[in-house]
Amino acid sequence: MKYLFLFLLFSLTLIQTKAQFAFELKVTFASRIQNSDQYSVSGTLLSGRIENGKTYYLENGSKIEVKNLMSSKTATSVPVASAPEGVSVGIISKDYEPESRMILKGISTRPVYGGSSVSGRIDKAPEGILKCKLNGRMFEAMSVSRPVLIRNANMLDMFFLAEDQSVIWLQINGFSDIRDTPHKSSSDTSQKEYSLLCKVAYMPKGYRPTDMPMNYVAFEDFKGNAGIVITSLDRYRKKISLEFSGILRPNAKMLEQKPEAGLFYITEGRVDHISWDEF
Repeated sequence: MKYLFLFLLFSLTLIQTKAQFAFELKVTFASRIQNSDQYSVSGTLLSGRIENGKTYYLENGSKIEVKNLMSSKTATSVPVASAPEGVSVGIISKDYEPESRMILKGISTRPVYGGSSVSGRIDKAPEGILKCKLNGRMFEAMSVSRPVLIRNANMLDMFFLAEDQSVIWLQINGFSDIRDTPHKSSSDTSQKEYSLLCKVAYMPKGYRPTDMPMNYVAFEDFKGNAGIVITSLDRYRKKISLEFSGILRPNAKMLEQKPEAGLFYITEGRVDHISWDEF
C-alpha cells in the first residue's frame, strides 16, 4: 500500500509538471524582423495549444506576445492552434530571441520559481564551437578568435582549431549584403553574385597567417560542391548561426606534398552560435 501511494504521488507529480506548459513548440525556423523586437517563428506544436493575441511566459520569466498565428492545415490565420499541428507565429519579445532547432515552452502566467535556462536548441553547442563529420567521423573544433568583418573586403572569415591542430576555414562573401535567412551560398567561383559565394576548407596540418593568401595546404572546392547556409543572422547583436557541408578536393599545394590524396567529405556541419567584430 505504501509503494502504491508513492507511485500514485510520483505519477501525479509528472502530470502536473507536464501540464504547467500551455504549449511546447519545436522551432524549425526563426528570424528577427528588421532588428526590431518582432520575430517570425515556424515549427510544430508538440503539446498544448497556442492562442493568437495572448501573452505567454517562458521558463526563465521572459515575456512573449503572440501577434499573428497561422496554421499549416488551412494556410490562414487562426485564433487557436492545437498539437499536433504546424504553425507560423509572429512573436514580440524584448528580452528573448527565439532560435531554430529549439523547443519553445510557454505558460500563461509568469513563473514564480527560478529556472536555470530557457529551453534551448536541441543539443546546442556553446558559442564558437564547430561540429561536423569528416569522412564519417565526428569532428569538433573551437574558434581561433572572434571572426572579424572587414567592411572594405565585405567578407567574414572564420577559423576553427581542433585538438589535433587541424583547421576548418569558413568564409562568407558579400556578408554586409545578406539580409534574409536562411541564406544559401556555394563554393562555385563562376557565379557572379558575390553574396552567394563561400569557402569551405579543411587544413589537416593547421593554419598560419604566413600561409595566406594562397600558400596553404588544404582540401577545398571551387565548383559548387560545398556550401554554407546561414540559419540565423542578428546584425544588432552581431551573432550568426550556420550549417555547412561539402565534397572537398586536395588543392595544388596538397598534391605537391601528397599526390595520392583523394576526396574529403564534410557532412552535418554546424556552428550554432558565434559572434563577430566589425571594422
